[in-house]
Amino acid sequence: NLEERLGLREPAERDRVLKGAYAGFGQTMLELLTMPVISDAALKEEFVFEGMDALQAIHASGRGIVCFSAHYGNWEWMGAALVQNQLPVTFLIGTQSNPWVDRRFNQHRASKGMKMTRIADIRGALKALKGGGLVAILHDQDGDKWGTFVPFFGVQASTHSIGVMLARRSGSAIAYGVPVRQADGHSVMKIHILPDPPAELDEAQATAWILTRYNELLEADIRRHPDRWLWMHHRW
Repeated sequence: NLEERLGLREPAERDRVLKGAYAGFGQTMLELLTMPVISDAALKEEFVFEGMDALQAIHASGRGIVCFSAHYGNWEWMGAALVQNQLPVTFLIGTQSNPWVDRRFNQHRASKGMKMTRIADIRGALKALKGGGLVAILHDQDGDKWGTFVPFFGVQASTHSIGVMLARRSGSAIAYGVPVRQADGHSVMKIHILPDPPAELDEAQATAWILTRYNELLEADIRRHPDRWLWMHHRW
């Protein structure tokens, strides 16, 4: 991935990014384990959200919001920090292959007030959105045969469509953001509200248009800090 998509030809360049990616992943997993013991106030101070006013204004209007993010930086604490900002977020989660790990991860998340529903629970996600809530999903993994093929690092890549479908069915807005870990350890997340697709597009075209915008934003963030993303995914 680093050679073919990021264009890193020298082994030393690839090693530098890869070591950073593994170190960041390890740190995120260790921080997930501390969720039950870190205070709410300390967790909130770890994150700076830029563009939060726009997100809160949409929420105040009663409209639901589908929040696209990625396995980037400390995505686990990001979810908990959103909850500490008094936003009613429901997180769409997958199921870990190890039942013990799956149960433990979700116990730690729940300890910080995070609400969760399985990614297959479309009805539950729609209920949250139609009630004016937020539904967050890490949208960066391979969408397989259920995804929509749109450009990502110059190659057509299957990208999950579930978030777009949820937004369409519930009339929700779509937001994007990833937490960028800073040198001092805290994270900054810039929130983008994605524009509505052109009215003349049909459903499939509109889905591809939105997912292209998402991939463009994510790719730009990865290129700025390539060691913050989880390159170990079989993405392409």
